[in-house]
Amino acid sequence: MDKRLNQLTKDYCALMLDVRVRNDAINNILVEPGLMPPRLVREFCYLQLRMIAELVALGCVVLHDQLPATQVKKLRKDYNADRILKDIEGYEPGFFPRAIERVREVSPGHKEVEPVQPPVMTASDLRRIWGRTGDVLHWGTVNKMRERTDIDPKHKDVRLLQRKFVDLLSVHFVLTAKETQPFICELHSAATGGVRMVAVGIQLDPSDPRQYRSS
Repeated sequence: MDKRLNQLTKDYCALMLDVRVRNDAINNILVEPGLMPPRLVREFCYLQLRMIAELVALGCVVLHDQLPATQVKKLRKDYNADRILKDIEGYEPGFFPRAIERVREVSPGHKEVEPVQPPVMTASDLRRIWGRTGDVLHWGTVNKMRERTDIDPKHKDVRLLQRKFVDLLSVHFVLTAKETQPFICELHSAATGGVRMVAVGIQLDPSDPRQYRSS
């Protein structure tokens, strides 16, 4: 693996490790909220979900560092997940991570990656989730402030959004820009106890992201 791809994987793994830390924080506070009121528990969880959405978007920026220079410079300065994903999608339609159902060797030196169908989350889904977290975290107008919202003590809405991210990222594959170098990333690697990212070879057909040849 060349120096650039090596740095790319380190950066991406660092972002995914942060995702895992924030996901663990959500689990911890839902199990042991202590004296924190349910409304504040919900807001804390939504803040972590918002950050996870932004980390996924930043991961897409890291992987697609070979977009036009002006575009990369713009993306690296942006924090808005909605704008980031829309901008990358205009250049790289297949940029978003895909959850993996399984990886199987169909012949010597030929592995097939089967994505979960339908996708557990798309770029459009993530943009909507990011927007929803903002609605929860920001008071907005005086009229909205005066509205009374009943808080579910079991925080089912938090668990639902959290599960979407876990299903997407636990084991997923991603492609780098232009080169379409595929990687498999595991957030809970049994081998390392951390985040693992493995280059799985060269894409056989640019129109089919499931087919790979071992390198």
